[in-house]
Amino acid sequence: MRYFTLHLPKIIEHRLAEAQSGNINIQQVLDSAKLVREGFNWEAFFLVSSWALRNRLWSAALFVTVVLAVFIYVPLIFGLDTGSHIILVVGFALFCGFNANDWYRMALRRSGWKLVSIICAKDLEQAYLRLEKILNDPEITFMKPIQSPPDKFHGSRTSVGSSTKSNSWYLDKE
Repeated sequence: MRYFTLHLPKIIEHRLAEAQSGNINIQQVLDSAKLVREGFNWEAFFLVSSWALRNRLWSAALFVTVVLAVFIYVPLIFGLDTGSHIILVVGFALFCGFNANDWYRMALRRSGWKLVSIICAKDLEQAYLRLEKILNDPEITFMKPIQSPPDKFHGSRTSVGSSTKSNSWYLDKE
């Protein structure tokens, strides 16, 4: 099984509860969803610049192209042996393969997408089917907003930080 992170634009993210209750079209949520697989990205390992351009990561494409050019031409200028040259290029390709999906998630977050959930599925198609099943099932409520529990310790404990914060640390009174 593979894990996929579910990302939705902030405009659509608030409509998840409405989609589950049947007030809006579920297809709208499904069409706007992006699922990003966890793990190694083989396309970024072999063709990192084209992968970055295909995913509209313009600054990442420029960065990896410059770094790859440095790793290819600088060892030739300084006269490093072939083994060192291969280690540099393959090491950089491994670095890109392991981090590519994380770079894509960061770009989504910067452009206004919100991480909503994590879905476990066999492949991408199965992940979309599971998302559709979740949206169609009113019994599954993990996507609905959760209200914070009441503070049960307020009367018997003293706040270390500001007393206006609801999530501050508490110490027992002595």
